Amino acid sequence: MNSPIQPSPDGLRPGRLWSLCDIMEKLEAGELYVHLSEMRRFQTRIELSTGALHGKPSEKHSTFIKKSCAGLMKQLRLIGATGTLRNVAILAKKAEGAKFRYEEFDRRFKAIDEMLRDELSEMLLFALGLNDANRYRNPLSGWEEIVKKLPSTLGDIEEAQKCFALSRYAASVFHSVQVVEFGLIALGEEIGTTDPHSGWTAVTNKLNTIQKTKHGDRSAFEKKYWSFLEQITGTVEALKNAWRNKVSHAHGKLVLMTADFSPEIAEEILMATRAFMRRLTTDGPLASPEQPS
Repeated sequence: MNSPIQPSPDGLRPGRLWSLCDIMEKLEAGELYVHLSEMRRFQTRIELSTGALHGKPSEKHSTFIKKSCAGLMKQLRLIGATGTLRNVAILAKKAEGAKFRYEEFDRRFKAIDEMLRDELSEMLLFALGLNDANRYRNPLSGWEEIVKKLPSTLGDIEEAQKCFALSRYAASVFHSVQVVEFGLIALGEEIGTTDPHSGWTAVTNKLNTIQKTKHGDRSAFEKKYWSFLEQITGTVEALKNAWRNKVSHAHGKLVLMTADFSPEIAEEILMATRAFMRRLTTDGPLASPEQPS
């Protein structure tokens, strides 16, 4: 993904990865932070009060501690901070006891605060820019007609888009390749491919055979879609050349030969895939399927 992230002068790390602790402390947002801040202020007041640590909490303070613990536990469950959650649960249970003192609250809350900082520092949030966020939220945008004609492509289109948004470029290319494979198989069925392992090689061979067929020997289907078939043959060859040394077309299957894809190359493949599939499903036999004669 990205290069190692280094702290910036204000303490926040640049780039797309942030720890939850960074977010909590700098943005001061969320119910978790609210409950934590209130308990910290309460703990500070206790420490500043002479002799208070050894006293028993008042009813008002006991209610505050129990209510704050309940709110804190709810938020800790949501983020999966299990270690801190256990310690807060212990504090809440202790606060119910007759022997509970401010001193125990002070000691346990300090431990809770420290553990929570450790847990939040291990939790990473992935920040997306506007373009990638839109791509992740609306992965089928621009692909609607393709999915409508070839529903089998839906899963791989979604994954290709989302993987790209998350900087998993090799994964995005893999799913792009799968989408093309679905398209080629569908095209192969329309042009009468007889190879039992229909795919890139089988369809390419069939298209080349059609191109070499003399006009008088072409079928009615081939004559009707001649312009489309001629152009799609060139597109298939262009894709093959563009992906040379990146994707293998052996045995009729598309297989990644490397995981080293830059964002630019991955996006080119993704966009080329969409353009190819859009042409495939909005023009030619797949737009209005019929059996070749």
